[in-house]
Amino acid sequence: VETGRVIERYVVEGELGSGGMASVYLLRHRHLGTQHALKVLTTLGPNAELRLMLEGRVQAALRHPNVVAVTDILDVDGTPGLLMEYVPPPSLSAWLCEKQPGVEEAESLFRGIVEGVRHAHRHGLIHRDLKPSNVLLAAVEGGRWVPKVADFGLAKLLSDDPLVAGQTRSGLTMGTPQYMAPEQFRDAKNVDIRADMFSLGCVLYELLSGRPAFGSADFITLYSQIAAAEYPRLPASVPERLLNAVNGLLQPERDARLADCEALLAI
Repeated sequence: VETGRVIERYVVEGELGSGGMASVYLLRHRHLGTQHALKVLTTLGPNAELRLMLEGRVQAALRHPNVVAVTDILDVDGTPGLLMEYVPPPSLSAWLCEKQPGVEEAESLFRGIVEGVRHAHRHGLIHRDLKPSNVLLAAVEGGRWVPKVADFGLAKLLSDDPLVAGQTRSGLTMGTPQYMAPEQFRDAKNVDIRADMFSLGCVLYELLSGRPAFGSADFITLYSQIAAAEYPRLPASVPERLLNAVNGLLQPERDARLADCEALLAI
């Protein structure tokens, strides 16, 4: 999508980033001057388009200050593109590369992330790819950051909606391995919200320590570490309630894991 191109009421100002399935562009409304993000598929085909439409449909139903809003679908050369709230950089991942937050700031950011995930869960949605790069940080007055959960491209709806049927095959691994619960390695289709709870544990650990809980580059070793809950001890300065939260979230057996965001916020 070329810079300067006009798409309906918007002008393309440049590319924000690109992944394996889609690219994201910065758009400006021609009359209002407001900035927006547009997600456009780079891998075309009926299944990819259906999944993007599903992503837009489920994310548009979420209205929460800690979730990136989807506001419209635009036609880009006959292919759907998701128009989203634009949140300028950084992502949480990029921010953590530059700064190690104190415990108070880390906990504040994490609570915002949990509130966004809780809102998604209440709407019957499992994210399945929670990680620092999928959390954007919006700057607000006073030098504070508001975390916003983004990228629901791998989301699963807990419903019998025909649009969703067959979109994930049993036995298929989907997600980012460093942040995935053991059961998501085995079968991404049949996970429940406790898979997101495990991923939240990985995010909390990284906020508190500055490094991933599970960092092996070898897939088999990584799975073994996750399945055995083998991660380095957190600093002694971390309060006990947060240590308990990490321990409760990173339980390999989902029946032993903190069950939902309410249980987590109650710690």
